[in-house]
Amino acid sequence: MQLSPELAQQLDQMASATGVTPDVLATSAIRDFLAQENFQIGEIMQAIREADANDFASDAEIAATDAKWVDHAA
Repeated sequence: MQLSPELAQQLDQMASATGVTPDVLATSAIRDFLAQENFQIGEIMQAIREADANDFASDAEIAATDAKWVDHAA
């Protein structure tokens, strides 16, 4: 993977500060990024499936949620 000089310098500085190799830091960062993005994509895909199935909150569910948030704001 090719990094910009600035990013490579930041990675080297963090590696020096933490005693962890740049490869381990980069692998960890990529793993965390992919996990977060995959979670987000999964949630979006689930929401699309629910919308396609016309599975929306009822008026009663919306009112209950509104009431909960109004109670917490008071």
